[in-house]
This record gives sequence, structure tokens and C-alpha cells, in this order.
Amino acid sequence: MWHKILIFLGVSLVSIGMAILQFAWYFEWYHNFEYAHEVGCILLYTGIALLLAGIALSLARVARALENIGQLMAMKVVG
Repeated sequence: MWHKILIFLGVSLVSIGMAILQFAWYFEWYHNFEYAHEVGCILLYTGIALLLAGIALSLARVARALENIGQLMAMKVVG
């Protein structure tokens, strides 16, 4: 369950960070907010880190499932 939450949050943060980076000039020019680029980068990199964590959890879950399948196959052959 946690991997789905991490992937959802990661995709959300990456998309928001990309949008802020794309319109950083707008925030700097019209709203006098000069840190839009930095905020966009932080959101982007945090989203990428969450995506990688979600992928790692998913791969660990797949590895556990494959290990269980291997144990069942070994018990079937031996027993």
C-alpha cells in the first residue's frame, strides 16, 4: 500500500515542480517572487526521490513474492 502512496505523491510533486519551473519567469516578472525556480527544483527532486522510493518498495514486494513462489516450488519438488 505504501508504494502506491509514494508513487502518487511523487508523480504529483514532479508535475507541480515542472509546472512551477516552466512558469518561473511569470512568477518572477509579474508577482515579484524570485524564488520560484528554487521551489520548483525542490518539488521536482523531492518528487523524483519519492518515485524512486515507491519503485524500490514495489521491487522489494515482487522479490518477496518470487521468493515465496520459489519456496513453494522447492517444497513441491522435495515433498
